[in-house]
Amino acid sequence: MKKETEKEFTDKYPKLFKHHRNVHGEREVRSVPPIWFGMECGDGWYTILAEAFEKLSKLDVTLFQVKEKFGGLRIYLDDHNKEADKIIDEAEEKAWKTCEHCGAPGKQRVGGWILTLCDECCKKREEERK
Repeated sequence: MKKETEKEFTDKYPKLFKHHRNVHGEREVRSVPPIWFGMECGDGWYTILAEAFEKLSKLDVTLFQVKEKFGGLRIYLDDHNKEADKIIDEAEEKAWKTCEHCGAPGKQRVGGWILTLCDECCKKREEERK
């Protein structure tokens, strides 16, 4: 995810991102757990994440990590409850059908990494790999 996008989320939801620290525009990783690993996914999932973060921000939870793994969205929290788990499950389910790069309808694509991509982004990826 672009640094600007991550900053937008961390500025809007400071309690949700309380493990995130910004020092002179750079991410500072604390040496003791919990560590904020950042948002390691594409901007195509922006809308899905924005909706999930808005809901999660109303609960007493803290993000630990947001990433793509095996073509799916993964959202990890320091604390759990049924409501938070339901919000995360919904976001992860939507991501399986959404291109991680552009946000268009997508599906899992294999070719090195497993990614969820639309047809257009998949074609671009194949061309870049040649």
